[in-house]
Amino acid sequence: MKNHALQLLTGFIAISAMNISFSQGVIDEFPYTCDFDDYNTDWVNVDDDDDFDWLISSDENSYAFVSSLSEIEEKQAWLEAIVDLRDVKKADITFIYKIQTLVPLSSTSNRKNIKPGTLQLDVNYKGEWKYDLWHNHSSDIKWKKQKIDLSEYCGELIVLSFTGYIEVPETDICLDNITIQNRKEMTKRK
Repeated sequence: MKNHALQLLTGFIAISAMNISFSQGVIDEFPYTCDFDDYNTDWVNVDDDDDFDWLISSDENSYAFVSSLSEIEEKQAWLEAIVDLRDVKKADITFIYKIQTLVPLSSTSNRKNIKPGTLQLDVNYKGEWKYDLWHNHSSDIKWKKQKIDLSEYCGELIVLSFTGYIEVPETDICLDNITIQNRKEMTKRK
């Protein structure tokens, strides 16, 4: 259960109320894009509460990933960012991802409803976690694009949390090109 972000968010609100400048790790300028290429990101690993960490690839086009070794399964890693939507009326998040496993799922047929792994997006809004805002657990070596409407959470300081959940050994879950967009309302011309 993700209780740590509530403490982080409460601490940030207290710091903000004291007019102390604290912008590291807070996404408050839009459009915001993170492609993990410069290794400097507002998305952080959650320490101690999850099972292992997200890593950044050393490829020319870097991306964040979780990867299991043969002994790691049924474990999760959390990657989170604080997003300031207090002055935003409509927003969305877009990202690309892929989930792939090298182990044939038929070789684990003794387990019911087996999935290679799951990438899930959760949100902490008004101090409460809303789990499973979105998820996918389909294995595919191709990158897929996903867009999620965040307008329901506008007007607040929120925490977005990606969970990479490894369910079988030798699984990779990859994430890249995270974009948070402030969608301006269009005005009608007369």
